Amino acid sequence: MNTIKNNRLKMYLAIRVLVKSNRAIMAKLPNAEEYITALSALISAIEEDATLLEAGTSELSEQKRQLKDELAVCMADNASKLKAYASYKGDTVLAEFSNTTEKILKKTDDLELVRYGKALGEKIQAQLTELSKYGLTADTQSTLSGLLTGYESKGPELTKAESDLKQVRAAYDESFVKADSLIRKLDNEVEMIRVSDPQFYAQYKEVRTVG
Repeated sequence: MNTIKNNRLKMYLAIRVLVKSNRAIMAKLPNAEEYITALSALISAIEEDATLLEAGTSELSEQKRQLKDELAVCMADNASKLKAYASYKGDTVLAEFSNTTEKILKKTDDLELVRYGKALGEKIQAQLTELSKYGLTADTQSTLSGLLTGYESKGPELTKAESDLKQVRAAYDESFVKADSLIRKLDNEVEMIRVSDPQFYAQYKEVRTVG
């Protein structure tokens, strides 16, 4: 929450406390209770949305980064073993395909990384019997497949979370707009008691200037 919005929220809270703690004054304002009830609901919404916005998508982004690191290590390891096999067989095409590194894979974009990972798994599977002595087995294939599936699912999950966060941001901003509108309506009613209750009026104006 930025400083301006934080100050506005503090102002909403202070006005709510001031008005609710002066029931006699509140009784003189025809719609004050309605306004304060609505303001309370908006304050709760703002606080809840602020918590969501603060959390953001950092946790999902970090999970995706860690998965990519694990996947890159696994793929680079498998590719190096496949490359050794290709070198033994004199298969220059396969050798070229498997010529990659962990560093390169970590810099590869999501779609290309998954595409290459699946192709790598298919090429290993096709020669799995011969590749067992290079350390490529059904277990390593299962590990690669699991990492690929996990990483592939994180993309849409993160995209959805980012989309949801945009909706939260919109609702958050709208709550401030609605709260400001309520405060302006309350301002008009407080003017009714400027002469009859100058002390309360002065307190209200002091709190009101915070926003």
